[in-house]
Amino acid sequence: MTSDTISALIVTSTIFYNISKTTQQFKKQFLTDFCLNKFFDMSPVRRMIFEEKNSPASIVYYKIAEGNNYLTNAVKHTSVKSNIYLKYYKTLIIEKFDQKIIQQRHFLENEWMFKVALYGNTLDFVLINKILSSTNRTIEDRIDNADTFKGDGILKGTPKEKPFDFLVGLPVFENREIKQYYTKLYDNTPKLTLEDTYLESGRRIELFTGEHIYLKAQTFEESEIIVSYCTDTVVNRHDVVAITSTTKITELKEIYGQMISQLFTYYQFLTSSAWGVATRPAIRLEEYMSFPSLDVDLTENLCSTVDQFIKPFEDYYSGLMRSSSLPISNEILQNINNIINSTYNISGHELDLIDYVLNVSRFQFQENKQDRFIKKIDGNEDYLKKYIEVFFNEFKNIYTDEFLNVEVYSLNQFIAINFILSKTENHASEKIKFFPKNKNVGEILYRIANTLSISSLIKSDDSTKNLFIQKDIKGFEQNSFYIIKPNEYKCWHRAMAWYDVAEIKNIIQEAEINYLRNTANV
Repeated sequence: MTSDTISALIVTSTIFYNISKTTQQFKKQFLTDFCLNKFFDMSPVRRMIFEEKNSPASIVYYKIAEGNNYLTNAVKHTSVKSNIYLKYYKTLIIEKFDQKIIQQRHFLENEWMFKVALYGNTLDFVLINKILSSTNRTIEDRIDNADTFKGDGILKGTPKEKPFDFLVGLPVFENREIKQYYTKLYDNTPKLTLEDTYLESGRRIELFTGEHIYLKAQTFEESEIIVSYCTDTVVNRHDVVAITSTTKITELKEIYGQMISQLFTYYQFLTSSAWGVATRPAIRLEEYMSFPSLDVDLTENLCSTVDQFIKPFEDYYSGLMRSSSLPISNEILQNINNIINSTYNISGHELDLIDYVLNVSRFQFQENKQDRFIKKIDGNEDYLKKYIEVFFNEFKNIYTDEFLNVEVYSLNQFIAINFILSKTENHASEKIKFFPKNKNVGEILYRIANTLSISSLIKSDDSTKNLFIQKDIKGFEQNSFYIIKPNEYKCWHRAMAWYDVAEIKNIIQEAEINYLRNTANV
């Protein structure tokens, strides 16, 4: 094979996402020896297109690298996501923001780059780097093995010849008994017998004394990280990681507060090697421990807030009669999120990125949860206003002598938003006008754009372009611009507004620069 020859191979995606030392060495060697031309990832739709298989697949196009040109090589990364066309028509359609050009060096320098390229975008790349650069200390660094300990639970496996009889008589939790947020020890919880203490691993008494944070390796229904707190001495089994302490309870609760935050879930989804990619969506111990852990300035406030959050669970599990729903206080949980976001300086568009991962990305590989992000939102004016608000905030800083007014048109399958620049500022209540749902597509298109026709929306001689146009149309008139996208939750999420407004601003700025150049030459 010559250096100019491009070859292709189909591989399991886990080769590129796996963080094990062996796989990392292979990946680094591959990315050094070869220049990637294209990386086509089908991990999120593996169950929908491969009916008999659950293994993630990618198609890699590559050629031999010459010297160090792999460092400047650009990779065309394409990912296939679930959407309404795949669900109802079994048709694969590549959406706009799922096509990226990424320098190969980023994949070498960041072991999580393939995951961010799959489920994230440019702003996510920046945010993950911001989180990582916020401190050199991780949760792993907070475990000193003197006052705080961490490790997997007991495993029978191939037991040692001698029992670890210091565990005899201790209560033991089965994995199914570890509940979200809080786990209660009961008097009738089974206790370990001598026979139970013939073990292969998990034989350190420090892992089971004091208070604990429990972390399940397996995510709940592939969507939720299970983080639980326990105040009693008790043994847990393999596949549940425990962080324990008998003395540093304040620090333990600080770590717990970080781990139940939205920021922690966001970080784990975009950096862990298996969740959303592999056959078994487990999170590894080293991935849990990799989270950059800042000292919380409001430690006392965080710990007291964690106590407020845990107390209802203690009362709930102590009662004789319990409802089927857990006593989760969303208000207190939001207070914890606010403290964590303040500590990591998370604000503005970063909050929208986190919300997108929590409400869209982490469900995109699950066929039974597609309705969460492809549902129609034309009747939800508040949701669309949050999207539009980004444009108001961004454009008021650019055009100080002009004002933005917005018209929203709802079709059955699409939503069209027309942004009009005017010299007159409308009253706040009149800046956004929602028109009644109108099935006369031609009338709406004619109203917002003189040059846009129905045929340009649904037909094209270029089939590839047709797929692209159906998903995202942006156009410009003399004093306005418009955006037309599918009537789907994920398309009009506020996080997408930041990408759309950046594209619109870039096009306008380029047009203004070209105009000034042409005027100067006259």
